[in-house]
Amino acid sequence: MKAAAPLTLIMIPIVWIILRITFPPPKDFTIEKVLTELKKTVKPMSARQWKALGVFAFTILLFITSSSLIDLGTIAIFGSILMFLAGVIDWEEAERSIPWGIMFIYGAAITMGIALKDTGAAEWLARGALNVLPSESPLLIMLSIIIVAAIATEFLSGGASAAILIPISLNIALIANIDPVLIALVTAIPTAFAFLTVYGTPANTMAYSTGYFKQKDLLRAGLMVQILILLALYTLVKTYWITIGIWSGTF
Repeated sequence: MKAAAPLTLIMIPIVWIILRITFPPPKDFTIEKVLTELKKTVKPMSARQWKALGVFAFTILLFITSSSLIDLGTIAIFGSILMFLAGVIDWEEAERSIPWGIMFIYGAAITMGIALKDTGAAEWLARGALNVLPSESPLLIMLSIIIVAAIATEFLSGGASAAILIPISLNIALIANIDPVLIALVTAIPTAFAFLTVYGTPANTMAYSTGYFKQKDLLRAGLMVQILILLALYTLVKTYWITIGIWSGTF
């Protein structure tokens, strides 16, 4: 968390500024006006909605207080079961609403990652990558990995990208004599940088489904955000991460 938290704090105002410039609000736009219009459409919460909120809050609490005795996946499944037991959702509605394809993508990606590692294909790809990458400069190797991970997550989900790329990156780290923890971080963090495509992350897809913007709009704002966040991450690697001791600055 301490490795990536400053990146989030840096990018929040930057993203806000980029969005304001790219999509300027109407001249008569005010928050008060929007809230007034929303209040006209908001209805009191139903019993079902209160149940959903309660189960959701309880699941989040379990996530926060989880220990080594119970993993996050088990808690998530438990929360899902509670939704059924509380009558918030039934199986027919779940079949219609749950994006099952995303689950298959994650499962397939994790399977591919394990297969790459166990068969030795990850090491083979790592050695091939080092023949192309500037192996005399570990910083350039890390920059290359950051860029590849950021590009991959635009076409796969973040979890899928990480599951496939981390085994390859760890082998690159071992061969190039770079701290594997450092390489794992610079691989995992950019897999959250899906700013260019509506299918790069479920959050983009859900926002796109509202119909308020098109793919080209996401590309207009996302391209600048992508460039700036990659530069910000690389700068943090070279400065802040040394300060907090994630790496010494030497190899």
